[in-house]
Amino acid sequence: MGEVEKSGKLKQYELLGGHLLAPMDGVEFFSSSQVSCEYCQQKRSRGKDKAVRYSHAMLGAVIVKPGAGEVLPLDCEPINKQDGQKKNDHELVAANRLWGRLWERHPNWKFLHGGDALFANGPMIREITQAGHSYILSVKPDSHEMLFAHYGHPGNKHAYQHHYQKVGDEEWHLSWCDNLPLNNSAADVRTNFLILKVTGKKGKTATFTWVTNIKINKRNVVFLARCGRGRWKIENETFNTLKNQGYNFEHNYGHGKKHLSNLLATLMMLVFLIDQIQQLASKVFKKVLSAVKTKTRLWDEFRAVFRFLGLNSFKHLLMALASNHSASGP
Repeated sequence: MGEVEKSGKLKQYELLGGHLLAPMDGVEFFSSSQVSCEYCQQKRSRGKDKAVRYSHAMLGAVIVKPGAGEVLPLDCEPINKQDGQKKNDHELVAANRLWGRLWERHPNWKFLHGGDALFANGPMIREITQAGHSYILSVKPDSHEMLFAHYGHPGNKHAYQHHYQKVGDEEWHLSWCDNLPLNNSAADVRTNFLILKVTGKKGKTATFTWVTNIKINKRNVVFLARCGRGRWKIENETFNTLKNQGYNFEHNYGHGKKHLSNLLATLMMLVFLIDQIQQLASKVFKKVLSAVKTKTRLWDEFRAVFRFLGLNSFKHLLMALASNHSASGP
């Protein structure tokens, strides 16, 4: 990521006053009822056999931007039993480890952390804000009852704001209220509450709700909502790509006795980062990808060229593919 920053390519991902939108999410990449190690998470079934399922997962963080095609993986943290622990690990604990490492590694970056409702709690929000960063986190009526009750209470002294805008084929109705208490257990944590109701062409309406420490106004509310919805890029354009576009993320290449499974998953994230940087910065890579249409087909062509040509660099590989597709024509 240091080279991406030096090249100036990272600048195009800055938004809302220099923030980098960095949603996070957990993903499972190994599961078995037979193969295991001392670091595996364990879950016992409720059936009569009480079978145990062993698994490995990770919490990933990526830099995204609404409208940008490429995502930039920042880091990942294994969600597995820690040394000497008998209890399963948890996403919230993994997030503390991951955030601390990101903030230490990039002390001059301003993060806008995104995530699901699990992360929208008092301790996590305090940790983000005390570190000088921002957040836009999903909330739900069943997990944040106090927040929704304060918003809808007739005695709410904080002004409601409303905005309507046509976004593509959708109608967006936005409403928000600043400076509301997060929940009963963290009433000291005041936050800004944003509601988006999206009506599509068929008349169906979906509702999305977030909290953020960025002050909401009519100038930024649409883009803030787009940032909130941008959380799905880590699922759709990161994990789903790794699972379905030829990376074989969930394939058990080797579990090992301790950390091999986590190591291989981390290496896949690094490979994906390199591919995304190539897609962002290399005209030749973009040309070849455009010609073959899909990542899966691209990796097939990579393997074919490796079999039949002597190559001295990745650039040589791309140039050979680009020349082949230019010669074959449309």
